[in-house]
Amino acid sequence: MKLNDDERSRLHQILVSEGLERHAELFETVSEACYRVFPVGEGESSSIGSSRFGGEPDLPKDFLWPGEEDEEAAIFLAQINLSDVTCEELPREGLLSLWCWGTDAAADPVGVEAHLFDGSIPLERRSAPDPEEMCDEYLTELEPVKVRFERAISLGWDHPRLDGLRNANDDYYEAFDRIKKTFSDTAIGQFLGAAVSWDGTNLYHSLALEVHDKLDCQYAPIFDSMKNYEQAIVEASKNGREWRVVDLKRNKSCVRWLIENHDAIASEASRWQCLLRIDSNEEMNLWINDADPLFCFIRKQDLASRDFRRMTGRVLQS
Repeated sequence: MKLNDDERSRLHQILVSEGLERHAELFETVSEACYRVFPVGEGESSSIGSSRFGGEPDLPKDFLWPGEEDEEAAIFLAQINLSDVTCEELPREGLLSLWCWGTDAAADPVGVEAHLFDGSIPLERRSAPDPEEMCDEYLTELEPVKVRFERAISLGWDHPRLDGLRNANDDYYEAFDRIKKTFSDTAIGQFLGAAVSWDGTNLYHSLALEVHDKLDCQYAPIFDSMKNYEQAIVEASKNGREWRVVDLKRNKSCVRWLIENHDAIASEASRWQCLLRIDSNEEMNLWINDADPLFCFIRKQDLASRDFRRMTGRVLQS
């Protein structure tokens, strides 16, 4: 979502306070409006069809729990009453439910499934399948939490241009940290907006590599040219960093492929939208890896057409 006038004004005020106003155009380019998700109490007694994370979902009577037929039932993550948010690509009424499989490893995609139920469809609260049939034994007891949504600004901190600006001036490191703290709060998730990892992983880059069947290259170092790659090996060797030399040489084929396919990767990465992020949190009793977040992604084109069949997800392990 694009920033509105008030959000642009707030962002500009923050940049002025840090002496970064001359870079306002760049910051606005990498910023998106989002909804921060805050817990507002236990959700077990919440009304049918209300926004809630964890617990038992509200579903149409004839809806089959995802994966239950294969005895690999998905984990119910959240349901969002669309009257609580405003998004051009989504209707003003209805219930969006999200599910996942496989949150074990940051190196692997997470299976994500979403269903949009029309506001006129009767719903009923559904108990989960037997824990032995669930895909993840560690996520079978998520506590129901009632949530509220607050519109906010999300900054794409891992954008190459913003990263380049930070690295160009040592004074910017502290300024960037202070700006990040400005946007930190007690939220347990984010609806829409930019997907930003805590460990510097470019999640959109990973999504593009998945599409190209090149996930084995997601941790390979990125260079502008093979000349710069060869120079990095020389410098590492000169400085006695043999581990770096070994790592660079091991990733040579990936480095070459990434350079040759730079434009295609960037194009594919730009097609994805973060639909939902859920942080590990005490309220839900949700703990992923080292208390890391789960990101649910959808192609922008699919979101516009309300087609949720080709979603995917990522978890971190930082």
